[in-house]
Amino acid sequence: MSHFTRVKTTFRNKDLLIRCLREMGFGVDEGGTVSSYGTAQKVDIVVHVPGGRDIGFIRGSDGSYDISADWYGVRGVSQASFQADVEARRVVVENKIQQEAEDRRRKEEAERARREMEAKIKKEMEEIQRKARHQYALQTTMAKLKAQGFQVVEQRTDPNGAVRLLARRWR
Repeated sequence: MSHFTRVKTTFRNKDLLIRCLREMGFGVDEGGTVSSYGTAQKVDIVVHVPGGRDIGFIRGSDGSYDISADWYGVRGVSQASFQADVEARRVVVENKIQQEAEDRRRKEEAERARREMEAKIKKEMEEIQRKARHQYALQTTMAKLKAQGFQVVEQRTDPNGAVRLLARRWR
């Protein structure tokens, strides 16, 4: 004779619950049935217990996943210890998930900071190159004027950065 017992839990996150059960070493399937002595019960999550009857989780109307099993047919696992083990593993897995999220956030922050630094360095390098080209052009012009016998008598920089030279050659 089968006797399914349904135990109320606070497990609401299906993916987290499945991860906990797998970390506990159980085989887990989404959807299916658990059976006991000719009676089958449809469940949302099936937990395969080696050498005994499977344990099921059924989503309740409040969104939590209740444990359903024929504990007389489940060997090597008691109802109380199973529920306590799953709860303890849930806490561990939640902490892992939080740590993974924090690690991801830190990595993204570091990547954002790296991109900002690269953009700043690129902008500074472009400014240095612009100034160097400007100065190089000015010095080249001054050298050519001098080589041709000119003397710069006035040098003026416009508000837009253009340099105006007034050169004369004395004969």
